[in-house]
Amino acid sequence: MCGANNCSAQTRGRLYRDLGVVLVAGMNRADDGKKAFADALKADPNVALEKDLTTPEVDAAFQAAKGGGSAPPTPPPPKAPAASGDMVHTPPAEQAVLTPVPIYVEVPESLNVAKVVLRYKAFGTTDWKTLELKKMTGGYGGEVPCQEVGSTTGDLSYYIQATDAGGDVVSTTGSRNAPNKVAIKNELAGEAPHLPGKPAPAQCRDKADCPPGFPGCTPGKKRSGANKSWATRARRTWSAAKGSRARTGSAKPATRPTPTIPSRKRRAIRAPTAARVRPAAPTRSARGRRAG
Repeated sequence: MCGANNCSAQTRGRLYRDLGVVLVAGMNRADDGKKAFADALKADPNVALEKDLTTPEVDAAFQAAKGGGSAPPTPPPPKAPAASGDMVHTPPAEQAVLTPVPIYVEVPESLNVAKVVLRYKAFGTTDWKTLELKKMTGGYGGEVPCQEVGSTTGDLSYYIQATDAGGDVVSTTGSRNAPNKVAIKNELAGEAPHLPGKPAPAQCRDKADCPPGFPGCTPGKKRSGANKSWATRARRTWSAAKGSRARTGSAKPATRPTPTIPSRKRRAIRAPTAARVRPAAPTRSARGRRAG
């Protein structure tokens, strides 16, 4: 990465460690990630994983590289914190990347709940975001948006609070210090989670595949050329012809095409009218000769 002597051993260890995290968590390349972790430990035997960026898969690959053997089995997910205030909730065991996470809770009517709020934090982020769960048959439900779930594997943390009309919390499940967690994976091992009576949410397209405003990258939208001016179309025709010559390697320069001017434009274009030349006034002597 930075040559034999351009970086310190600690710097090389951190670089290879971060590369391993990206390969395992972001690209699902466990073997390549394990090799990167091995290089990190070779450069700096004291290198350690960053707690906020460690997933079960990352930790397993790191421990395998550290021990020189196969990856240890993934530990079972921790049990969800018990709900207080008679709230009934079962966290989804897993969800695929870039796929909405459905959350459903049941709250007894005797609690006179006015609002149920979900607060969640995606893997690798620090800010808690808020989503109000909507009233549905038998309870309250909602879905964490797919772009908030993200394309990185890890745990989505969340907790739920139900409040009464005065804003007082009457029932909860999870907390900031002990949140519920959903494992976000590249591939699901079991059935996809879904809200009661609804189909499982579909996976979304990654915005990175087509960034907003990127030229020529507008999925789902086709722009018609009817609203473009004739001059714009002519410039694009010229650019296309010029690019075609460049791709084929032809030495002959492209000829700029003559734009076709619409009839309404032709009516607006008029040739300049020749100026009328008035004859000069005859001199006095000329008038005399004419009279004679």
